Amino acid sequence: MLLFCSALLLGVWLPRTLGASHPGLKTTEHFDHMAVLDEDGMYSLFWNFNSTHITFEAHVQTKGWVGLGISGNGNMFPGDVALGWVTDHGQVHFADRHTTDHRMPLVDKSQDWFILHAEETSSGTVLKMVRKLQTCDADDDIDINNGTNRIIYAFGSEDPQNDRSISYHGTTRGTKSLFLLNPDKGDGNYHGD
Repeated sequence: MLLFCSALLLGVWLPRTLGASHPGLKTTEHFDHMAVLDEDGMYSLFWNFNSTHITFEAHVQTKGWVGLGISGNGNMFPGDVALGWVTDHGQVHFADRHTTDHRMPLVDKSQDWFILHAEETSSGTVLKMVRKLQTCDADDDIDINNGTNRIIYAFGSEDPQNDRSISYHGTTRGTKSLFLLNPDKGDGNYHGD
């Protein structure tokens, strides 16, 4: 009986303490948290945080551009967005941007999202990025807080020709409410929306 209870406790405890994973996806480091952002399972987001910064790693089933952002209201704008892609030749394009309406996100004057790793794999694009929880850029950024954070995401099927020709995402976009900084909420997903 003791062996059964120990095995049961390990089965319940270990998945939360050993970190997040997703079948078939290999992350660049150990991540404690993970969420699949879309219903089709094309956009997987991993993250870790400390008292000042948060690191995201997006695995997206596209060979085109990838966008990830924070929205105060759950809509695509206004939003604080990181957008990037990797060309067929391995060149990385990445910028901190913001959305104000139904048009291409504008490049921020203050670059507060930073790319750590970017690659195209056989299954899509991987972008690993970091930013401060509070950037002090009140004009273009949105703070990440202890409560519910509205995550916005989008991706395109092709690499842009340049930083000013990012194609419209069409239906490959969405929003998801997550408790990014509150691991006691379980899977990170906010189930109230």
